Amino acid sequence: LVFAEGHINSRHAAERLHRCWGSGAGRDIDATKASMDGLLKEYIGSQDVEEASRCLSSLKVPFFHHECVKQAIIMMLEEPANQPKLTSLLTKFSQSGLISDHQMSTGFHRVKQRLPDLELDIPQAGDRFTDLVLKMEEVFLKNGAI
Repeated sequence: LVFAEGHINSRHAAERLHRCWGSGAGRDIDATKASMDGLLKEYIGSQDVEEASRCLSSLKVPFFHHECVKQAIIMMLEEPANQPKLTSLLTKFSQSGLISDHQMSTGFHRVKQRLPDLELDIPQAGDRFTDLVLKMEEVFLKNGAI
């Protein structure tokens, strides 16, 4: 019991527990990533938050929502015109609790780690990322999320 308690109380325990029961709705990682990419692209066109929320929830992978955050950020870096729409979506996901603060933070951290590679394809990625972080901090402070 002491051993089990140590695992339950350890860092990232909840996510490990979710993972041990299988992958979401029976999808593999690549299919899940493709679904997240599709829902983000569909949202850019429709701006239907409810549909995007339903799609993300239906994937049943709350421990992998950082991937959705990462993909959204990369889309914003690639095409700055998408920033207002995707910033709004991430904010609504966070406010509703669909994406946890930890998953949001992990998504930003993963993009930050990839910036040197991203800058090869998107030379302004570093500056755009810094601006995005400042913008998101402002949004979350304004909405009381931080």
